[in-house]
Amino acid sequence: MTQSTATARCLACVVVYINPVQPQDGLWIDGLRHQIDQRCSSALGRPVLSEVILMVNPPIHHLNPTLQAAP
Repeated sequence: MTQSTATARCLACVVVYINPVQPQDGLWIDGLRHQIDQRCSSALGRPVLSEVILMVNPPIHHLNPTLQAAP
């Protein structure tokens, strides 16, 4: 097993969908993604790769169109 294969097995991937009320600054989104990476990595004890996607209708709401508040 190579180093990259071992790393890939331990990597967690996180996708965050955001429905912004107003336009967002790209640097703010990058900062948010960095915070998500740090918190998830700390909680999971492994490297995390996250992606923040801005969408009006995230695909997770297709079955239940009622928007859910963040915890």
